[in-house]
Amino acid sequence: MAGACFLALPAWGEDLAPQEVVTFRSAKAAGMLREGENGYLEPGPGLDAGGRSLMERVNALRRERYVELSRREGVPLEAVEGAAAARLRRP
Repeated sequence: MAGACFLALPAWGEDLAPQEVVTFRSAKAAGMLREGENGYLEPGPGLDAGGRSLMERVNALRRERYVELSRREGVPLEAVEGAAAARLRRP
């Protein structure tokens, strides 16, 4: 259901400028951005204002995609968010 359809979503990186992608990856690798249990990013220790702004932008892009998928597949938004969280939090 939502889990299988979620795999069809494009990566959020395509909606970010190249430098934002580098910043995003660096912040995640340093633990300043973490994947939350709800399918959205959460701030980690040391996240500055620029990082927080990027986190909010990525979360807004994710929400747009989750809402789109929820409507298209006729499943609750929470189900899509949960499937995304499970996929994004996988080691």
